[in-house]
Amino acid sequence: GALRIVGATIAHAHEAERRYIEPGEALEVSVMYESDIDVDSPTLEIVVHSADGQSVFAVDLDLAAHGLPPLGRSGCITVPFTSVPLLDGTFTVDFGLTDRRDPQHTAQRQGRDEFDVLNPTDGRGVAAVTVGTLQHRAG
Repeated sequence: GALRIVGATIAHAHEAERRYIEPGEALEVSVMYESDIDVDSPTLEIVVHSADGQSVFAVDLDLAAHGLPPLGRSGCITVPFTSVPLLDGTFTVDFGLTDRRDPQHTAQRQGRDEFDVLNPTDGRGVAAVTVGTLQHRAG
């Protein structure tokens, strides 16, 4: 096709010490693309799936609304997630890149990129929810 996703990376600040992130830590995803055309109105879709295939988060980013220029013939789009409130698991990330003005120009990258979360707390489930100070009043 005219628009191709040729690579992706998922990075975090603690990569030198550990492969995983902990709940609430930041994560940065980058998508490398090539195109035979200029993409005037790009949208980047990011979908995060749990190990059982359930979608736990999805976002469609209108890149122009985020101040990015039209896409040229090749480049890299980087999206910083300032907090990832997920608990234990391996999560797969799918990407889609589309020209909103001409949706036939679309590229997909699915099932090839993942990240791990290791939860050091007592919480269970999928989402990390912070528990404040417990209080008790008798009577």
